[in-house]
Amino acid sequence: MKQSLILLLLIALVNANCTSLPNSKIMNTTDNIERPEFNDDYINLIKTGYDYLLNQQNIIEQKYQLRSYEKWYYDQTTGVLTFSDGDTIKLEIDYESVGSISKTSNTWLWAWNNSYVDKKVKSKIEPLEPLELKMIWNH
Repeated sequence: MKQSLILLLLIALVNANCTSLPNSKIMNTTDNIERPEFNDDYINLIKTGYDYLLNQQNIIEQKYQLRSYEKWYYDQTTGVLTFSDGDTIKLEIDYESVGSISKTSNTWLWAWNNSYVDKKVKSKIEPLEPLELKMIWNH
């Protein structure tokens, strides 16, 4: 049974802790960019987005019980994340990469800038690339 889901992982919020954001580093590939102003509206926007995504994650976990399967396998060439018990496939999910975080350098890398991510799994996020530059240069 194949289920089409978009799993959006909020990995830009380091350690899933909104209250630490004002002290965190900017996560982009440009070193000389100033950090955005962390006023009350911005913090509330981040918290609202975080709460929404956490709620969506809980709904997905309740509905599909992703932690209950014995194993999972990710095939980047097809963009399919498979969950199974033994040799029986129980759930397949279409996967789209947003980006990744390096704990070593404490940086964020958008999927469109990562040459190791196949085009198949970053095609939906790539149209947002021009917004990254606009957001960076407007701060």
